[in-house]
Amino acid sequence: MKIVYLSVERLKILLGQVIFFSRWALVPVYVSLVLLIFVYCLRFISIISSLTVETLKLDDKHLILETLNLIDMVMVVNLILMVLFGGYEIFVSKMRIQDHVDKPEWLTGITTSALKLRISLTIVTISSIEILKALINVTDSPAGAIWLQIVLHLTLLVSALIVAIIARLAKYNNPPKV
Repeated sequence: MKIVYLSVERLKILLGQVIFFSRWALVPVYVSLVLLIFVYCLRFISIISSLTVETLKLDDKHLILETLNLIDMVMVVNLILMVLFGGYEIFVSKMRIQDHVDKPEWLTGITTSALKLRISLTIVTISSIEILKALINVTDSPAGAIWLQIVLHLTLLVSALIVAIIARLAKYNNPPKV
């Protein structure tokens, strides 16, 4: 019987490989995000279909609200795509699409800082749409709820600004290597 002794160095290498390989555990999460995009697409088509049928019955206010709902959905799907593409590219593996004609420009050289900033700005945009919907539908919204949305929006805006400042400072502290 042969006894194999693991040196501390071999153990460190093995542990490092296990930890490095564990990033692939994220793949089911990213596949689920792809499925979620399709769920949103089906919902979007359903809303468009019902809007088409009911277009003559809707007044302008309700048509604008439904349009804002659709724009909101598009922004949420864009947010999911950013997390999906950026997260996979940063944390799991390169997608090997450098030469693809349809490669999104924002994906070139994506960093965690850039991804955080894009996500923050998208969330601020979604929040803006929600406030606009509340203001258009002001008769159905309690005043306190609208003010709460505005305070939340301002908080998100300040957070996005802080993320941008930190990203800028990090860029100046770590200039690109030539």
